This record gives sequence, C-alpha cells and structure tokens, in this order.
Amino acid sequence: MKIVKRVDEKNIEQAMEFLQKVMPTPAIKDSVKNGVLLLDDEHKMEGEIIGNISYETFGSHALVRYFIVKKIVNKDIVSSLFKELVKRVQEQNLKALIALVIDPDAFQLFSELGFYHSPDHKVLFEGYKLKNKDFSQVKFMVYDVEAV
Repeated sequence: MKIVKRVDEKNIEQAMEFLQKVMPTPAIKDSVKNGVLLLDDEHKMEGEIIGNISYETFGSHALVRYFIVKKIVNKDIVSSLFKELVKRVQEQNLKALIALVIDPDAFQLFSELGFYHSPDHKVLFEGYKLKNKDFSQVKFMVYDVEAV
C-alpha cells in the first residue's frame, strides 16, 4: 500500500536523507519543507520513503524543485502525490506551478498532470536568459493553480 503524506517537522530529516541518497547535489531544506512524500508501507510499519515532490516559492509562483520516485508506481499514485502538492500550493495562495523540463518522458508526465508548455516565457536563471545559455533545451511548463 502506498501512502501520500506532507513533509512536516516530524519527517523533514527523513525527506532530506531520501533526497541525499538519490541525488548528487545537496537538497535545499526550504524546498523540501514544501513537499509531499510517497511512502511504501508494505515492508515497514512507519513506511519507507519512495518518492518526493516539492517546490520552491518565487513570488506568486512555485517552481517544482524535486520530483523523484525511486520505484515504479501506477499513474493514480503519481496523480495523488501531485494533487496533494497542488493543495499545498493553493494554501499558500500561489498562482502557478512551474516546471523546467528537458527529458521527453518528464515532459509527457507533466503534460499528463495538466501542465502546458509555454515557449514564450522569458526566464532568468541566475541572471542569464534561459535561451542564451546551456539551458536552451529546457521547456518551460506551467500548471495554473488558480484554474483548479
């Protein structure tokens, strides 16, 4: 059985540890605290973390910072994980979720979750226009939280 649970002060350290194990770069705690966890409680009483989706706030928008699932799960589980994240974003009165996507499979997943590609957005990344740097392959995707 899979369980979707928000990151809170009781489990943020476990969420950080999960991300440290699956990513080569250190996790950003401010982003992790805005997350939702996917737990697999089939083998452990407290549930093993097998997924995380979280965001970082930029003004009135939320940038998807981490979207990691380390086991194969069905689309309904991923959808439940995402819906809980949207609730969290709505509670903070943010307007949209933004995803910067390169991988075609990730593009397809975000599309299925309701994101749309917005090629005309001008994005600055550490002060550089996205199209003028190594980020030229990145697709800017938007999920309108207010429309939900």
